[in-house]
Amino acid sequence: MKKISKILSAASVLGVAVVAAACGKNGKTGAQVELQMWTGFGKDYTGEIEKVVNKYNEDKSGSVHITHTSQNNYNKLETNISNSIDGRTFPHFANGYPDHFAEYCHKGIMIPLDKYIQEYNTKHNTDLMSDFYPQYTKENETIRYDSVSRKGYIMGLPFNKSTEVMVSNGYLVDYVKDVDPTIAVPANGQWTWQQIASEGPKIVAAMANAKYGKAVTATDAKFLVGKVDANNVASDFRISDAANRDAVVLADGEKILQDISKVTASSFRVLGYDSGENAFITMLHQWGAKYTEFSVDIYFDNHEYGYARFWDNNNKAKTLAGLEFFKDLYDAKCFGLPQDWSLVNFCTDAFEDGQCLFTVGSSGGLSNSTDASKRIEVLPVPHYNDGVNPAVKAVISQGTSLGLLNQFSSKDKKEAEQQAAFDAMVELCTGERQASWVTATGYFPASKSAFNSQTYQDLLNDPNPSALRKMYQSAGQVNKNVYDAEGWDKFVDPGFLGSSAIRSKIGNVIRNVTTGARDNISTYMDTVWGEIDPNVKQ
Repeated sequence: MKKISKILSAASVLGVAVVAAACGKNGKTGAQVELQMWTGFGKDYTGEIEKVVNKYNEDKSGSVHITHTSQNNYNKLETNISNSIDGRTFPHFANGYPDHFAEYCHKGIMIPLDKYIQEYNTKHNTDLMSDFYPQYTKENETIRYDSVSRKGYIMGLPFNKSTEVMVSNGYLVDYVKDVDPTIAVPANGQWTWQQIASEGPKIVAAMANAKYGKAVTATDAKFLVGKVDANNVASDFRISDAANRDAVVLADGEKILQDISKVTASSFRVLGYDSGENAFITMLHQWGAKYTEFSVDIYFDNHEYGYARFWDNNNKAKTLAGLEFFKDLYDAKCFGLPQDWSLVNFCTDAFEDGQCLFTVGSSGGLSNSTDASKRIEVLPVPHYNDGVNPAVKAVISQGTSLGLLNQFSSKDKKEAEQQAAFDAMVELCTGERQASWVTATGYFPASKSAFNSQTYQDLLNDPNPSALRKMYQSAGQVNKNVYDAEGWDKFVDPGFLGSSAIRSKIGNVIRNVTTGARDNISTYMDTVWGEIDPNVKQ
């Protein structure tokens, strides 16, 4: 971009209301424009977004003030906005996913940004959209179309972006390789699902091997002890059954590598996957099946609805093959979901306890897996490579955009408030302001100006990062040096009327398939397919 106006650090704007008004000494707002902004971020990121919003309010010196309100999660955000339409209490702008925006468009409360972008470009002698990475903008340009030109409107600006990564417990990987040197760990850190299937059972066996007097998975094993060299590689292992951590007597050079008191033969899995929905959708992409389909022609022909495709006649065979593969992984204790450890949303606690060697989850949630006492590595997600067909490297692109809603406090303030809301969105999504947000949360820059900022470059090149900062740094390097450099398909499935309902229907597919009988998969999927809204089936 030739010029980019002063940019707000768009921290985690989830579940927050943006009320444009600056506070005076008596606590009352005195801004010329007051804005409300809602986000779907949970408690982990509300503090960081408040830092960004507060700095924004300070910089505007009372001309604009944002009140930021969290709705705690994205489902509540969507529900609360939809429920606030009749009473017109929805915010001026909010973050959301493409399928959420499609619903808002259908309900008539979203405003296309094209006019504002054109005016911004003229005013600043720039091209605003060229500052954003194309893989993050397309999802906002295929939601609503002009009926005459059949061209897609721009319905949002990329805000907080992430993707999935795999986190590895390096010390436990060192241990299983010591027990069984035939275990082949990819030198480049890029596992395939086929390698998980071939090496996983050997990892399970190594954890159950009594090479050091007892197995890690034995109920009386409490701590894995070893020595760590200058490269942070562990060796000289032993297993202690001391009553507690303080009772472990360490020889010179030894350290406690892992508390293994909760690892049992029944609880151990090689890999845990945080999101069953993402596991299913990513599997479809990697196995060559379509999840959904949407286009401008479908938009007009099907009254804004798109189509589900994962179990139609053209995709059923590939979908079934993928599901059977994951069923076999599960039965071999190579794959698990949070429910396998009685967890709700994430496998983090199981990973921290050594009950799995790897987890796959959002790069935006890496703070949950940080532990300075372990050698935790951030790797690409496993991909499909059967050794016969071309490898398929696909990873889901996640995160939200900011969308402008048709809200105003009065008709005479409508133009000023909506213009101010758009300007705030631009600042939150670009430059140093966004960079400060993403470096504090593990998200990726949505704009080039944020990526190239001093703040984000300092993160990528920090030679002595803290444990948490190193996680964010590693995720950024995987995104840049693997996903982007190697041309991975960082896919985003289109949002359309009905796509949110499709996702809700497939939410338990992987869980039910892996825990059910293998020969019942087709029957079960027929049932799931039968529950899909007829409007999204052709």
